[in-house]
Amino acid sequence: NKKEASDMGVYLDHYAILGLPTGKEGAKLTVEEIRKAYKTMAMLLHPDKNRYDSEATAKFQRLQSSYDIHILMNDKTRQLFDEQLCRHFDAKRRKMNSDFARYKEEEAKAEAEARARAEAKAREEARARAEAKAREELRARAEAKAREEARLATKTREEVIIAANALLTAVAKAKEAAIAKSHSSKVSLYLQLEILLRTLNLSHKYLQAPLPCIKSQSEFLFWYHPT
Repeated sequence: NKKEASDMGVYLDHYAILGLPTGKEGAKLTVEEIRKAYKTMAMLLHPDKNRYDSEATAKFQRLQSSYDIHILMNDKTRQLFDEQLCRHFDAKRRKMNSDFARYKEEEAKAEAEARARAEAKAREEARARAEAKAREELRARAEAKAREEARLATKTREEVIIAANALLTAVAKAKEAAIAKSHSSKVSLYLQLEILLRTLNLSHKYLQAPLPCIKSQSEFLFWYHPT
């Protein structure tokens, strides 16, 4: 138990204090090697040789304590100490492994969260780009449609003007023929058609209201003033 381990000094690594290998390597050392190591460390750590080290006395006393309790000099106590030290190192190693595993787990979790955030950001950016592209395509289609409508409207006006000119020529000829034959009703009709066609030709747009009924050449001259 912990009390026995403390009594045996297991929480103090006497091998390390004596400057010796610890663990399984320390268990293989002979008593003579331990005694020799103590003498060497005693000479190095003696306070008289370390007057400027404020901890020299404490270090030397710890060295003496590790040697004087004879844990390492007695086969039975040394075997017990080695076993307890081994268990202590195993527990420490397991804790280190557990801490490392927990650290790796937390690191992996953090990386997964960061990756998830990056993927979510990438999806959001892709969605924003897709929406912007869709808006641009919609705008382009609207502009293309407007251009096509304008082109068709221009083409329609041009076609109407061409047709009006052709019809105007025909109406003018028919009017002259009607005048020559004194067909007043036909002359009136041709005058109205001529005014309509000339108006179309001059304004380049459709009339919004019908022209007044013109029954004579004087009325025609009143309503139509060529420029």
